[in-house]
Amino acid sequence: MKQVPADLTPYGGPADGYFDNYSIQEVDLTTGKLLFFWNVLAHIDPADSMLPASSATSSNNIWDCFHVNSVEEGPNNTLLISMRNMWAIFSGKCIEFMWSSHWHATDCSFV
Repeated sequence: MKQVPADLTPYGGPADGYFDNYSIQEVDLTTGKLLFFWNVLAHIDPADSMLPASSATSSNNIWDCFHVNSVEEGPNNTLLISMRNMWAIFSGKCIEFMWSSHWHATDCSFV
């Protein structure tokens, strides 16, 4: 996880805020070569978070809008990703939306 500086006012948070940005990486342990990289902020809209951006004011201006709980490898190089503050699970080679108890239709893709 990495804190990314951002103006959170479009989301209702502080101007001098930060996103908690999560990434998923696969590294060849023998060579150290990066085989796969995907970061949430590049593909999922923070506006769809169930955690209000205003919560950043009580956590050093850091908004944990995604909070990746777990990542599980599935068959055929797919991933299953649970994000607590999105109230959603994403799945597939393209990391597509799979399930949510309350979802705000975001189109996400892997590039």
